[in-house]
This record gives sequence, structure tokens and C-alpha cells, in this order.
Amino acid sequence: MTSSVIQGAGLEKRHSSGFGAEKPYYWLGTVAIVSALLRFDLVLRGGQLYWPDESRILRTWVVLKRPTEALDYILHVGPMNPSHWFYTFLAIPFALVQALYMWLRGIPLDTETVKANLWVMALGTCLFSVACIVLVYMVAKRAGASEYESLAAAVFLATANSMFYFSRHLFSYDAAMALALLALWIGLREGTLWRSFVCGLIAGLAFSAYNGYWTMAGLVVLAHAVYVSRNRVEFIKRALAAGIAFVLPTAILEALSRVRGLPSFIGGMRGFAGTVTMGSFEEGWKFPALYLWDSERLTLIIWVVLAVLAIRRAWLWVSLGVATYLLLALASHAHLFVVYGRTARQLVPFLCLAAGYGLTRLPKPVSAVVLLLVAAQFAFNISVPFRQHFPPFLGANEAHPLAWRPYQYEGFTPELRAAFRRGDYSWWFARGTK
Repeated sequence: MTSSVIQGAGLEKRHSSGFGAEKPYYWLGTVAIVSALLRFDLVLRGGQLYWPDESRILRTWVVLKRPTEALDYILHVGPMNPSHWFYTFLAIPFALVQALYMWLRGIPLDTETVKANLWVMALGTCLFSVACIVLVYMVAKRAGASEYESLAAAVFLATANSMFYFSRHLFSYDAAMALALLALWIGLREGTLWRSFVCGLIAGLAFSAYNGYWTMAGLVVLAHAVYVSRNRVEFIKRALAAGIAFVLPTAILEALSRVRGLPSFIGGMRGFAGTVTMGSFEEGWKFPALYLWDSERLTLIIWVVLAVLAIRRAWLWVSLGVATYLLLALASHAHLFVVYGRTARQLVPFLCLAAGYGLTRLPKPVSAVVLLLVAAQFAFNISVPFRQHFPPFLGANEAHPLAWRPYQYEGFTPELRAAFRRGDYSWWFARGTK
């Protein structure tokens, strides 16, 4: 069960020449900086707190205001107060920067002024998706990819619309994905059982940052145990070490809730999980394809074709992508969780990693054309987010945010999506939202 078994004969290192092969860090830095600047621009165009779930970022301010009550605040988890507790702490530095900005500007600190200036926090949280781009490069390199293949995977993720448009919002999705990719990077190197423990712990924190990424976080732990184990006994040891670390944060909070005489933390999480029912269970098997097509268009086809071209060499990434899809589809089929756009995008890093390998299968002129096509499609895809306006700054003749198709995959049934595409937003307005 070594890495050579996992990726077979295709795992041999092939030092391909191509863009970025001579100055990899220069090109990676350029991609990261351009990606960050695009996200800063998007954030400054507004959109924060449009989605009701974004208000969870305000929990960070509650913790800062009453730090002695932070533990009890986190332990009170229920259907109307979901956890994702680790993101509350990850966002503290960005809240402190916002507080400093408001102090320097002489803006009083109260609920309304904090909400009005959340764009400052968003300038920080948007960098989690940039971290994902860098981490995909690091993961590819650690798995034996050449500089060209690794940079190609990073470029593919940087030009993924599904990894871009959420940046203006204050969700924890990108933070959780960055932690999962960090755990994968740690887990792809052989070492002691301590490395297995650290891999599992960071994967567990990824789950704690956004519970909806249980599929990616769990598969990272499994991938580590399979990839670095030389025999069955070692696999069992590593799986146990990583698995114990994965559940450790939740187990500690459960124990604390018991000691403090509070309701079960795990029970509260289970109750929250039972609310993930908006949308359609029946769509689970086809939902990722529907969402990714409306989000990526031609880029999705390019990813898939390149992944197929390199299926032997990219077997690890293809396997993780297929496993992610199956877990999402089966959970939806079993009426456990509805698949949303934000959960379907867990496929994207694995598709980009596989596509990075596939690009080297093409002649240089063809690969250059492919990269230009991807860049052009990305420019077209993100043109709508840059033009979007949100209530209360939505003009009478401007398109409603929900007219944009990628937004329509966040808990809306096929019937509601069809209504949005006809310009009928009465259901959304009836919920008290704009």
C-alpha cells in the first residue's frame, strides 16, 4: 500500500518543461498575487451579509467581547445555532484588524457599525481561497509532480470560478478547504505516527471550520493512511492515529459539555445536521455536474478530459474525486444531506490536480492553447460577480443576485431554480430576504 502501489507505474517523476518550470516560485507568487488582487477588488464591490449564513461571522465579535463566556457560547450548539466553531477563532485576527481600522477612523463599535464595515474582515477571509491555490501546488509537488504539473494544477484552481465568487462573502468554506489541503500535504510524506496524528488533527479542524466538508476531511485521513503505509499493519496503526486525532476536537468539546452540565455537543451537531434538507435529495447523483457546469462551463470539460488523459498517473486524485462524488451522492440518496454548490466544489481541487498531470500529456502548443482557453473562460465567468449589486444597492433595472446561476445551487429545488430563471423571486422575498 505504498505510494507506488497507489499511483502505479504512472507515479514516476517526469520533469516536464513548460511554463514556470525554470522559475516556479516566481510564477506561483504571481498567480497568488493576481488571485488576491482580484479577490480584494471583488470584496470592495460589496455583497457581504447578503446570505443569512454569513452572519455567523459575528460570533467572532461575541467571543472577543465576552472571552470568558466563549466556551459556553461554543458548546451551545443546536439547529438554530450551528457550530463551525473553529472558524470563529480563525477569524479573530481579521476582526481585530477591523476593530483597529474602525478605531483609527473614529467609528464607534456597535452591532450596526461592525456590520457596515465587515468588508475589512472580508479582505482577510478572502485569502483562504488564495491559500488553497498555493496548497494545491504544494500537494502536487509532494505527490511527485513536476514543477510544470504542480503550477498547472495551481493555475487551474486559480481560474476556477467556484473557488472565486464566494470570496466576497464571509463563509467558512475556503478556510475549511485550506485546512483539509494542509492536512493532505502533511499526510503525503512518510514519517512517524506523530505525523499521522497531526494530519488527522488538522483534518478534524477543517471539519470543525465547516462541518459540510466532512467528505473531504475524512478522505484526507484515509488517503494519508493508504498512501504512506507499507503494509496492512502500518495502515491500521496510521488510520487509528489519524482517526483518533480527527475526532479529538469534537470529543474534547463533548466532554466539556458534559462536565459543565450542558446538553450534548454531539447531539447539538446532530440536530444541526438534520436541518440540511433544503433543496432536493433526488438530485444528489447529478447535482455536482449541474453546479460545476453552470459555474465553470468549458473549464469543467477541460478538467475532465485532462484527468482522463492522465488517469494512471493521476490515479490518487481521480480516486479522491470519485470517492467525494460517491459520498455526496449516497448521502443525498439516503436522505441524510442535500448536496449544495458549496459542498459539490469539494471536487474541484482533485479535478485540478488531475488536470495538471493531464496537461503534460499534450504538445506544448496545445497545452498553451488550453491554458489560454481556461483563462478566457475564467474572465468570462467572473464578469458577472464583478458587475453584481446587492440590496439595498440594487438598481430597479439591475439583475437580482439570484439571477446568476451558481447562486441558485445553495439549497434551492429545481422548481425554485426554474422560477429564478424566469425572474420570479417571490419565494425568496417571502422569507424576509431581499
